[in-house]
Formats: sequence, structure tokens, C-alpha cells
Amino acid sequence: MVAHSLWHIDPATSIIQSEEINPSDDAILLTSLYSLISTGTERIVSKGMVPVSAYDRMKVPYMAGDFSFPIKYGYSLIARDNKGNRYHLMHPHQDKVLVDKQSITLLPAGLPSKRASLISNLETIFNAYYDADLKPDDKILIVGYGLMGALLSFWLRIKGFKNIYVTEPSQYRSGKAISFGFQLIDQNKNEIFDKAFHTSSSQEGLQYCIDHLALEGKVIELSWYGDKTINLKLGDRFHYNRLSIISSQVSVIPKLINYLYDFASRKQAVIDILMGDVWDQILDLEIGFSEVPEWFGKIRGGVMDCIGLVVKYH
Repeated sequence: MVAHSLWHIDPATSIIQSEEINPSDDAILLTSLYSLISTGTERIVSKGMVPVSAYDRMKVPYMAGDFSFPIKYGYSLIARDNKGNRYHLMHPHQDKVLVDKQSITLLPAGLPSKRASLISNLETIFNAYYDADLKPDDKILIVGYGLMGALLSFWLRIKGFKNIYVTEPSQYRSGKAISFGFQLIDQNKNEIFDKAFHTSSSQEGLQYCIDHLALEGKVIELSWYGDKTINLKLGDRFHYNRLSIISSQVSVIPKLINYLYDFASRKQAVIDILMGDVWDQILDLEIGFSEVPEWFGKIRGGVMDCIGLVVKYH
């Protein structure tokens, strides 16, 4: 049986290639419905910016090739079996997949397939939320309003937080934040925050967080920089205000809650919160699978006029 998958051939080229997959009794054949492009991480992978020291840690299920190219990469896929059951799994962008039954999660009937593609990224937001150890009256800053910033803002609102502020240089994305009901920072005021979530993958964004935190404030760093070096000024507010920068990443359950959750229960918690239809607003750009190579040219180039980029297969 022939399947078609996205491959990054070199730091400037992505193509769709065909490959043979051979069904067996040990695996389940699924037909893909949607996959989500996590533009930050996938930009770094497609440009060859993964540090050699991180090659093993950055491997994902069913990845093929390697980070020095060519590579087949991606990680949030929604697919169905021949009975119509739908599943979430970690898999590169591919139209038909052959996978172990242990690697798939059955989706509830009430969760739309397109929205379910957010599961993997929301698991990262789950971790960041608990890493922040928020207090009910915290004044919260989100720097960067791409996919992760938008998911985070909705998560915090659902959890009952009111004082949420956003800064984002893209007019399109900042306009989206306003349309979703979030407040933009008044750049004419030197506003100070208790907690800051950084998602922009830029040294300027991280410095902005540091420069606008209250005494013993915390930056929760969700950005991944790949092999990029950044420079920070830590001699003023960072030092004298006893600030903390906390790395938040999805591969480990935060120590604060690891007695309450494992990976399966974390995923179930994310599926439960996704049952609300507010999340559909974030998926503002849908493309066909055949368009994905062209779109990776734009992804490599930087910020695009969208929040959530989802691939539709059929």
C-alpha cells in the first residue's frame, strides 16, 4: 500500500514523497484526517537548527531520517480506522499510517477531529500552567501570540484568571488577541507583572519579560531556540528583583503534580478541556496536504498571518 508523507530534504526544501507501508497483525492502519503544524518547533527542524546534542531528545514517534536531513517529522495527527473510530497519535505529516495500537488514543464522539489536532500542543500548555504556580490575583503577561500564546490565553481564561495581558508585534496576531477579548499592553506605560509566559522565541521577548516583572516574579519560558544563541541583560532587574526563569517543556510531568498525573491522565485532562468549542477560533488557517511543502517556505521565513495552521487530508 502506498502512503504519502512530508519530508524536509534540506534547510530550504520540503516535498511530499510516496512510500510503501505493509499492513500486519501487529499494527493498525489509519487514514489521516488532520495534522497540526507546530510552527515554532517545525521551523527549527525544517531549517536544520536542531543542536546535535539534542538529536536523541528531539526524536518523535514514527520519525524517519535524521535531523541532518532528509527527515520526516511532525507530531500531532488525527486519523480514523476502517470502522470510523478516530484517534490522536504522535506521527509526522502523512496521509495513511501504520502504527502500534499502544500509540493511539481513542477520541470521544463529541470532539471534532480538527479541534483534536490541538491535543499535543495543549499538553505543553498544561505543563506551563502548573510550572507557573499561579495565584488567583496574579497579573499575567503573555509575550508572543502565536499558537502557544493563544492556547495559553484561552487556558488561563477557562481556569478563571482575569488579569491577562498580551504583547505581540504582528498586527494580525495582536488583532486576534483583541478579538478574543484579551488586553494588549499599553506600550506608553511601564506595566509590571507577577508572572510572564514567553512564547516568541526571541531574545527581545525574553528580555521584555525580565524587564516587566515584579519582585520575585517568574518567567515561564515555553520557547525553544534550537541552536540559536541569545543575549540577555541580567545585571539590573533580574538580579535585584530576585527573578526566576523557568524552563517549561512537555516531556516530563511537572514535579508539583506528578503524584496526580501521568502521561495518560494528562492527555485525558486536555481532551476534557477541548470539549468546549471556544478552541475552534484558534485554528484560523486550514490547508490541504498538497499545499504543505509550499507553506514550509513561508514557515521558514518567519511570522505568518495565522495563529493555528492545520492540515486537512481529505
